[in-house]
Amino acid sequence: MPIKQSVSDKKLKGTHKSRVHDEYSLDYIEPRCPDWLSEEAREIWDRKAPSLVRIRVLSALNEDEFAEYCNLVVELRKINKFIAESNQSLIQVNEKYDPRGGDVREQLAESAYSKMRRAYQGNLDKYAKMFKLRPSDMKGLYNFDDEEEGGGVLLT
Repeated sequence: MPIKQSVSDKKLKGTHKSRVHDEYSLDYIEPRCPDWLSEEAREIWDRKAPSLVRIRVLSALNEDEFAEYCNLVVELRKINKFIAESNQSLIQVNEKYDPRGGDVREQLAESAYSKMRRAYQGNLDKYAKMFKLRPSDMKGLYNFDDEEEGGGVLLT
């Protein structure tokens, strides 16, 4: 007579009836690069998408989110280039009149360019986490000890 498994063991293995949804299983559909992507964003798509498809992080279900990631990379590069070429400071000095003392004081504040850069970087980080593009998010996906071509083996 087989040993009866506990509900918690079944949930861990994914065989508990609450975790098995065969009638809802989806076939994997490869993503397509959207026509509306700019040339620069397409280059990012072409470079990163094959690896993400291989580890099944990118599919047709989230291709629009990945396209948005590619657009954000391009826009952030433009912002960084503008800041560097125009020699814009990320900190601005504001003069503020102090009515009590009657003098003008200088206050440091984050520039509009810095705020815009930080907002784009924040959005980019969210997408990078979604698609496991940072090394900290790749933990458990690859076995880098294997010496096969490609540098790592996908763990499934």
